[in-house]
Amino acid sequence: FNGVDRLLQQAPLPTRAVLDPIFPTRPVVVIDNSPVPSSAPVVESVADRLRIEWFHEPRTGISFARNAALDRLAADEVMACIDDDCVASPNWLVRLTATLEDHEADAVGGPTYLERPADAREWVHRVGFPTPSFAEGERVRHVQTGNAMFVVRFLRHNGLRFDERFPLLGGEDSWLSHEIRRVGGAMVWSADARVVEPLPPHRVTVRWLVRRRFRYGYSASLRLLADRRSRAMITEVARVGYRTAVGLLWIVAGVITGRRRALHDMIDQPRDAHH
Repeated sequence: FNGVDRLLQQAPLPTRAVLDPIFPTRPVVVIDNSPVPSSAPVVESVADRLRIEWFHEPRTGISFARNAALDRLAADEVMACIDDDCVASPNWLVRLTATLEDHEADAVGGPTYLERPADAREWVHRVGFPTPSFAEGERVRHVQTGNAMFVVRFLRHNGLRFDERFPLLGGEDSWLSHEIRRVGGAMVWSADARVVEPLPPHRVTVRWLVRRRFRYGYSASLRLLADRRSRAMITEVARVGYRTAVGLLWIVAGVITGRRRALHDMIDQPRDAHH
């Protein structure tokens, strides 16, 4: 959504080096999610090295855009997801696909390594941006759409899509992961399907970290409350609130005291969220 300037500044843009090993004949599907189409400069910048299929989704929101892409895939295909501010390793699709097939999974997630600005303080990285780490093929409870792959046939068979009730809150991957678990799907970890996300300066501040924690708790609570199929959702809401509060307390502790022990303990939180 309105990310054309960022995509044009990002280097490198997707190339056939990422696609050829596993999808040599597949086009790149571009979903323009701006109210007024604006992606022509991006499409033109890679037209000489990629085959593009372009579509416009005027309803603003990441859920709408992802579903528009999902609708244009065949049942025997897979849907790979990456954020527009991330850069995939050359073997990214190869590794996701191999893990998916080796473990007969319905969805696969991989690690996203955050690239901090050179002048960022160490506590910011350790408190706010730890990278989950699991063994290759390990079962996980959640995959993030910044680095993930889904089996289209499985999603369609179970009527699963990215929830369009929360198009602007983010966290649509959490909801889809919840639904995959509900219908008995298998999600596993692809340890070598690496993605790098460069962090802009405004994301390495106390102010942004605190707002990020509140946003996580708020959006997760709304999603859980929207699911009325199980009374256990109330317990889940309470757990989300607790984790949000604990996260804020650890950020404050890390800033005020600078104690390495407090920062070290914080690293384990994302792992708990997956198990």
